[in-house]
Amino acid sequence: SYSWNFEDGSEMGAVIACGLSALDAAESGMISKLKVPDGAAYYSFSTEVAPDVLRIRQWNKASKGIEENAKAYHDEMPLLKLQAGKIYEFRLKWREENFARNRFYGTAEYFLEVE
Repeated sequence: SYSWNFEDGSEMGAVIACGLSALDAAESGMISKLKVPDGAAYYSFSTEVAPDVLRIRQWNKASKGIEENAKAYHDEMPLLKLQAGKIYEFRLKWREENFARNRFYGTAEYFLEVE
Protein backbone atom coordinates (compact mmCIF):
# COMPACT_ATOMS: atom_id res chain seq x y z
CA SER A 1 0.00 0.00 0.00
CA TYR A 2 1.11 3.56 -0.50
CA SER A 3 -0.03 7.15 -0.43
CA TRP A 4 2.13 9.51 -2.43
CA ASN A 5 2.08 13.26 -3.06
CA PHE A 6 4.59 14.79 -5.44
CA GLU A 7 5.43 17.78 -7.56
CA ASP A 8 4.89 17.17 -11.25
CA GLY A 9 6.39 20.16 -13.03
CA SER A 10 4.45 23.13 -11.71
CA GLU A 11 1.53 21.02 -10.45
CA MET A 12 0.96 18.66 -7.55
CA GLY A 13 0.17 15.02 -8.15
CA ALA A 14 -1.15 12.38 -5.79
CA VAL A 15 -1.79 8.66 -5.87
CA ILE A 16 -3.16 6.18 -3.35
CA ALA A 17 -3.07 2.38 -3.61
CA CYS A 18 -4.48 0.08 -0.96
CA GLY A 19 -3.53 -3.55 -0.63
CA LEU A 20 -3.99 -6.36 1.85
CA SER A 21 -2.64 -6.12 5.37
CA ALA A 22 0.44 -8.22 6.16
CA LEU A 23 -1.58 -10.82 8.05
CA ASP A 24 -4.29 -11.07 5.39
CA ALA A 25 -1.65 -11.48 2.70
CA ALA A 26 0.08 -14.22 4.70
CA GLU A 27 -3.20 -16.04 5.31
CA SER A 28 -4.14 -15.90 1.63
CA GLY A 29 -0.67 -17.00 0.46
CA MET A 30 -0.12 -13.70 -1.37
CA ILE A 31 2.91 -12.62 0.65
CA SER A 32 6.52 -12.57 -0.47
CA LYS A 33 8.53 -15.24 1.32
CA LEU A 34 12.18 -15.01 2.25
CA LYS A 35 13.96 -18.28 3.00
CA VAL A 36 16.82 -17.85 5.45
CA PRO A 37 19.58 -20.26 6.48
CA ASP A 38 19.97 -21.17 10.14
CA GLY A 39 16.62 -19.64 11.17
CA ALA A 40 17.67 -15.97 10.87
CA ALA A 41 19.32 -13.53 8.51
CA TYR A 42 20.36 -9.90 8.43
CA TYR A 43 18.30 -7.69 6.17
CA SER A 44 18.60 -4.15 4.93
CA PHE A 45 16.97 -2.05 2.30
CA SER A 46 17.58 1.40 0.98
CA THR A 47 15.78 4.19 -0.77
CA GLU A 48 17.15 7.06 -2.81
CA VAL A 49 15.80 9.46 -0.18
CA ALA A 50 15.78 7.95 3.32
CA PRO A 51 12.39 8.00 5.06
CA ASP A 52 11.83 10.22 8.08
CA VAL A 53 10.34 7.28 9.97
CA LEU A 54 10.64 3.54 9.48
CA ARG A 55 8.21 1.49 11.57
CA ILE A 56 8.62 -2.27 11.75
CA ARG A 57 5.96 -4.61 13.09
CA GLN A 58 6.51 -8.32 13.71
CA TRP A 59 4.15 -11.24 14.21
CA ASN A 60 4.78 -14.91 14.87
CA LYS A 61 3.12 -16.76 11.99
CA ALA A 62 1.64 -19.30 14.39
CA SER A 63 0.18 -16.68 16.75
CA LYS A 64 -2.79 -15.84 14.50
CA GLY A 65 -2.47 -12.06 14.57
CA ILE A 66 -0.92 -11.26 17.94
CA GLU A 67 1.74 -8.62 17.39
CA GLU A 68 5.03 -9.57 19.05
CA ASN A 69 7.11 -6.50 18.44
CA ALA A 70 6.95 -3.00 16.98
CA LYS A 71 9.73 -0.50 16.71
CA ALA A 72 10.16 2.89 15.06
CA TYR A 73 13.39 4.32 13.70
CA HIS A 74 13.70 8.03 13.02
CA ASP A 75 16.09 9.22 10.29
CA GLU A 76 17.93 5.89 10.13
CA MET A 77 17.82 2.68 8.12
CA PRO A 78 19.03 -0.07 10.46
CA LEU A 79 20.45 -3.48 9.69
CA LEU A 80 17.73 -5.87 10.85
CA LYS A 81 17.92 -9.44 12.04
CA LEU A 82 14.90 -11.28 10.65
CA GLN A 83 13.83 -14.59 12.14
CA ALA A 84 12.19 -17.60 10.52
CA GLY A 85 8.52 -18.14 11.32
CA LYS A 86 7.83 -14.39 11.50
CA ILE A 87 5.82 -11.94 9.42
CA TYR A 88 7.20 -8.41 9.09
CA GLU A 89 5.61 -5.16 8.02
CA PHE A 90 7.78 -2.19 7.04
CA ARG A 91 6.05 1.19 6.99
CA LEU A 92 8.09 4.09 5.62
CA LYS A 93 7.01 7.68 6.03
CA TRP A 94 8.31 10.83 4.37
CA ARG A 95 6.87 13.84 6.18
CA GLU A 96 4.96 16.63 4.48
CA GLU A 97 7.02 19.27 6.25
CA ASN A 98 10.06 18.09 4.22
CA PHE A 99 8.30 18.64 0.89
CA ALA A 100 10.38 21.70 -0.01
CA ARG A 101 13.56 19.59 0.22
CA ASN A 102 12.29 16.25 -1.16
CA ARG A 103 9.61 17.45 -3.63
CA PHE A 104 7.32 14.64 -2.33
CA TYR A 105 5.81 13.16 0.83
CA GLY A 106 3.81 10.09 1.69
CA THR A 107 3.89 6.57 3.05
CA ALA A 108 4.68 3.11 1.69
CA GLU A 109 4.13 -0.30 3.29
CA TYR A 110 5.89 -3.53 2.47
CA PHE A 111 5.68 -6.92 4.14
CA LEU A 112 7.22 -10.35 3.95
CA GLU A 113 7.20 -13.71 5.64
CA VAL A 114 10.46 -15.31 6.72
CA GLU A 115 10.78 -19.09 6.40
